[in-house]
Amino acid sequence: MKLRASFISKCKHNQAGYSLIELAIVLAIIGIIGGLSIPLLTPQIERTKLDVTRRHHQEIMDSLASYAALYKSLPCPADPAAQGQEAGVARLYCSKSPEARGIIPYRTLGLPESVARDGYKNFVTYAVEPKIIFRPSAEFNFKRFCEKISSRSLKVIDENGSSVLGKGEDSILFVLVSHGPTGHGAYIGKGTIEIHQGIDVGRGEIENGNGDLTFISAPYSTRKDAPFRHIVTWKTQRNFAGICTSYRLHTHQ
Repeated sequence: MKLRASFISKCKHNQAGYSLIELAIVLAIIGIIGGLSIPLLTPQIERTKLDVTRRHHQEIMDSLASYAALYKSLPCPADPAAQGQEAGVARLYCSKSPEARGIIPYRTLGLPESVARDGYKNFVTYAVEPKIIFRPSAEFNFKRFCEKISSRSLKVIDENGSSVLGKGEDSILFVLVSHGPTGHGAYIGKGTIEIHQGIDVGRGEIENGNGDLTFISAPYSTRKDAPFRHIVTWKTQRNFAGICTSYRLHTHQ
C-alpha cells in the first residue's frame, strides 16, 4: 500500500511539473506572437489616427462654411488659455496677428471638443486672415469677405519656401493644422497658451509651431532627415464652399 501511495504521489507531482512547463511554453509563444504583431499593427494604428484627423478637418470646414453662410464672416480662433464655459468660444476680435491664431472655436461652431482635436488627441490649430474677419452683423454682406486683399497676413508656403498660391490667385481665408504624432506646436489648452514641444521634428513642423501666420504645407513624410507629419488644410476665397464665386457671379450680372 505504501508503494502504491508513493507511486500515485510521484505521478501527481510530475503532472503538476508538466503543467507549469507547458504554461511557460504557451506564455513564451504568446509573447513572441505579440512582439511580432506590434510592428504589423503600428502602421494600421497610424493610418487610423490620420483618417480621424482628416475627418475632423472636414467636419470643421463644413461648420465654418455654415457659419460663413449665416454670418458673412468667419469666427475668430478660440483662446487656448480659456477655461470653463469660455473654452472653445471664439474671440470677439482678431484683427491682430496674435489673436488670429488659436484653437478651433468648437463651442461657437456647435462642435464637440473631440472634433477640435486630431487623431492624436491634440488641439487642431486654426488661423484666419485678419483682414476679412469682423463681428457678425446683419448690415454686412459678402463684399468684405470676398473682396481682394492686397497685403495678406495669412500665408501658406511649400517646403521650398514658395507660395502655394498662383500669381493673382485669391487670398487664403483660413488654415487648419494637425501637429502630428509629436504634437510639436499644438496648443496644450487647459488654461495656458503654451504649446507642445516635440522631439525629432522637421523644419516645416518647427515653422508651423512658431506662433506666426506663415505655415508650411508639404507632402506627408516620415523621413528621419526631413520629417513632415503635419496635416495642413487651407482654403482660399475662391475654393471655400463656392461662397465668393457665387457672390461675384451675382454682383457682376
